Amino acid sequence: MLFWCVFRFACCQFGKATAHGPLNAYIQCLIRLFAERPDPISVQAWVDDLLASVRGVVHDICSGYAGGCETCAKNSEAAIKAYDYFCSICGQLHVWFSDGKGFTPDQVGEFTGIIINSVRGLFSVNPERLMNIVNCLLEIREAPSASRRMIGRGRGKTGHYAQAIQYLNQVLPMFTRAIGDGVTGDVNWDEHVPVDGRLMMAINYTIETIRRCGEWGRPMWPLPASSAYRLFQEGAMSDKKVATIVWDSSPEGWGAVIRTSADDDGCLVIGTFEPNTGDDFDHQVRRETRGGVMAFKAALKKFKLDGWLIIMRNDATGALSTLRKGCAKSEFMQNQAMELVTLARDHQIELLFLHAPGKTLVAEKVDEASRDGAKEVRGPAVTGMLRDAVFELAAAQGWNITVDLFASVSNSLVPRFFARYAEPDAEGVDALAQTSWSASTCPHCGKKHREIFYAFPPQALIPAFVKKAAADHAAGILIVPYAMTAAYWPRLKQASVTDGGLPWKSFKDPGKFLRDTGSFKPQALAVFALDFGRDVTTPDKRLSAACGQECAARRSETWELPADRIDRCNIDAKIRELIASRERDSQKSTDHQHSGACGGAHHV
Repeated sequence: MLFWCVFRFACCQFGKATAHGPLNAYIQCLIRLFAERPDPISVQAWVDDLLASVRGVVHDICSGYAGGCETCAKNSEAAIKAYDYFCSICGQLHVWFSDGKGFTPDQVGEFTGIIINSVRGLFSVNPERLMNIVNCLLEIREAPSASRRMIGRGRGKTGHYAQAIQYLNQVLPMFTRAIGDGVTGDVNWDEHVPVDGRLMMAINYTIETIRRCGEWGRPMWPLPASSAYRLFQEGAMSDKKVATIVWDSSPEGWGAVIRTSADDDGCLVIGTFEPNTGDDFDHQVRRETRGGVMAFKAALKKFKLDGWLIIMRNDATGALSTLRKGCAKSEFMQNQAMELVTLARDHQIELLFLHAPGKTLVAEKVDEASRDGAKEVRGPAVTGMLRDAVFELAAAQGWNITVDLFASVSNSLVPRFFARYAEPDAEGVDALAQTSWSASTCPHCGKKHREIFYAFPPQALIPAFVKKAAADHAAGILIVPYAMTAAYWPRLKQASVTDGGLPWKSFKDPGKFLRDTGSFKPQALAVFALDFGRDVTTPDKRLSAACGQECAARRSETWELPADRIDRCNIDAKIRELIASRERDSQKSTDHQHSGACGGAHHV
């Protein structure tokens, strides 16, 4: 009899199906018995597997009793006494231990296949167990169909070992979906279901993650996101590089502030959502989820964050939950989670998710960025006849537009574009900061091709645009407000290559041809075909004929220019050289002092 529960077994019931019944009642009584001791023993149970632990004397990080730590040795003595008591009570209650399983008190042991190392504070999995998971998944992948039981086994193993392997939590809903979301009752677990593309994707991702990250392990005592954020604000995360991303989304787009230090105001990023997304963005939680992924991608391109801890903050709990553990009910939401976790894995980034109240987003100007800022970035954008006129005018010159100079992902006329802010899909930030508008090296063929731009610059930037285009001998299509008295107008007329009639094509009542105009209300628009390099007598002989990929998106890993990268590497080398020099000087000084002390002692 234990705690007013009377048990009598011919044999002990076993398995998950009965774990909630007599076996669970028995184990819960056992757990309570040990917890109420004057020196409590903490017992955890996984069906019939028991793990007992005692709380030792807290002390600084050490190498354990195996490394000679006296405090750990005393803790070990207390653990052995608790273990002897545990075994004696289990013996009296006829709770017999399986032969060859379990381990005596230690700071390193294995429980349910997970290695627990309390000295290093790490959960890990041994290579043999990792191979078992991979083989289980390969067995599913190599067949056209698999039973729900087999897929459930693969999901169970993946979910269990996700405690010790990073980047696996988000993939689990894809297994759940394949089994059948919400499967209950008398379902036929031996019935076969197709191994479709989604399940194949989940298996491939899991195998790749296990092979790459399986032996890294995960912390036993990870910091809560709120505590990590507090330490970041206090500048107390000395053992880990930390960045924060706070973002918000609206029907207009998304805005984010990325901070790599508590001492700076952060980098503001504003972007829009991809066009032709159907009803994917009808719900705010979907916009928030996609906005988080876009903000994360922008951070990766703006900063070198490999190996960092990133705290992601937002006011939508549904979005945070999806990005943290995936979503079995929505394929769109699950896709966002997988895109985020794959990027995090590839850059070895640890992710934490923290709820930020809406008032906080307003105070940090992120709410305003996602609304007013994104609205400004979205437009004005061309539609209908004006869009067609742009391509027709280019075709008349035998041109193929290669890059949109002033755009966002929602309004770019071609896959390649430069954005006002650090949008992740942009080729670069700030068209006026790019080294050349006339030519670029194609990453597909490695040769240099001529650029043909499309530009609809903000009105305030038109003079700067004309100067840059003229300096670079650039060619392309330009849209500007109709303003014949503007100082730049004669230069546009001079560079125009339109044959016959006026050097431009005019469009009255622009509201019919534009969207998202905001405060931009010109009476008419002018469209120019320009070539600022047509009078150049010495053409660039390094240019090659178009390869067919000159218009394809060029989404680089970073926005850092080659010259900036060289400068940064040189500066880093100089800093390392200076630090090494100072360390050598310090060592020489220390050696000199020690030499004098030893000499004096020897003399005495």
